[in-house]
Amino acid sequence: LVKGASLQLTHWTDNETPRDYIEDLSTEICLRFNAMSAAKNAKKYESATIVNNHFDTDGIMSVFALLEPEKAEEYREIMIKAAAAGDFEEWGIDDDGVMLDFAFEALAEQAGSDEKAYELIIPQVESLLENYESRSDLWGEAMSLANAALERVDDGTVIVDRLEDQRNKFIHAGVDVGDIGILIHPPGCPETPGIVLSRVFPWFLRGMGKGVSRHLLCYEQEDGKFRYEYERPRYSWVVTETRPKIPKPDNNLILENLEEEWTGKDLSCMTGICRTSKPISMPPLEVAKKLQTLERGLMPSLMPRISGI
Repeated sequence: LVKGASLQLTHWTDNETPRDYIEDLSTEICLRFNAMSAAKNAKKYESATIVNNHFDTDGIMSVFALLEPEKAEEYREIMIKAAAAGDFEEWGIDDDGVMLDFAFEALAEQAGSDEKAYELIIPQVESLLENYESRSDLWGEAMSLANAALERVDDGTVIVDRLEDQRNKFIHAGVDVGDIGILIHPPGCPETPGIVLSRVFPWFLRGMGKGVSRHLLCYEQEDGKFRYEYERPRYSWVVTETRPKIPKPDNNLILENLEEEWTGKDLSCMTGICRTSKPISMPPLEVAKKLQTLERGLMPSLMPRISGI
């Protein structure tokens, strides 16, 4: 968060964004601000300085939305897709948002710093929004790697499994841990990136049983043991409005109840819960059951206590 800002339009943790503007992504917040407040606040903010303290796709889409509100509304859909790909590692029903995010990230890498990235990219935003499909020079390599990772899932090289949270079958359950999506990688297989996880377990199909509340990433070793990483979906570091709310568990309490091979250090993403510090012999489904049962046991019931029952 930027200290001293007179108006926050961000989804970042502990933000003070006005409730009327809250959305999942900062880009959506800025677009909503434009739609709801442009007329009544036009004079108040017409000479405002727009400040962001880091560069990423959601950030530059937010800045562009505030600088060019009419153009931003024209490109609203692709801007939101790109912001979701960048901030939530989300691969939607098409490739558009992922390609545009990869293009912005490639340009940012060329710039060398966040400040220079804004200087380099802001003048190019409208052109990229219009012509990103033709800029394979920027997104081609990263897109090829993403497609290769997805192909490993499709062809069964990476095995997909699922552990349902049986607790939700009982009406007295106070809270659910949620289903765990399991990805099992054979020895030597590259790790599956977050954007592919979002394709395998899409949040927007949660009602049909596709979305999950946890990922268990399993990496088999040559000796048959496994290295594990346990996490929430990559979007869940934000308090969401549209996407399913997945509260952050007490990671330290979970670790206190696991063996010493488990650690909370050097997690691979912002929504990581724990991982193994060395390979262990317990197979994936047993690990998933162990973690789900542990979390369920640590969760207090939200149901009110009824006297006499």
